[in-house]
Amino acid sequence: MLMLKVCHTCECVLGELELEEALTDQTPAGNGEAALCSDLEIIGNVVYTVCPDCLDQMEFAPSATVH
Repeated sequence: MLMLKVCHTCECVLGELELEEALTDQTPAGNGEAALCSDLEIIGNVVYTVCPDCLDQMEFAPSATVH
């Protein structure tokens, strides 16, 4: 099934995605079942992700460390 791939931040159309390509071979639990990649969010027939340009513009603060 073809789905439209859109940037969640700037709403730029990134192309189409075949649903079978969005599935990984294993879940994090390792039980062999198919699971969606963690960076994809599906709403209806649209797959949302973050494009590389938006990802580069995001600022991430260093994580706090507890001593």
